[in-house]
Amino acid sequence: MDTWSKPAAGTDKTDAPHYWSYYGSRLVEQAGISAGMRILDIGCGSYGSSFFPALARVGEGGCVIGFDQCRH
Repeated sequence: MDTWSKPAAGTDKTDAPHYWSYYGSRLVEQAGISAGMRILDIGCGSYGSSFFPALARVGEGGCVIGFDQCRH
């Protein structure tokens, strides 16, 4: 959670999933991920903030693989 505390100093760390969820979805939008694509998410994190939105976008015809080395 060290990464979370830097951009959100003074914010309750239990809000972290909501923070990452918002920015993960925005990243997927900006990247132009669409149906049928194959995505490799290196460093997807323990929340999968961009992994799960990407998975929803690519649909059944696409593929998303996420890799991370979490300390949880």
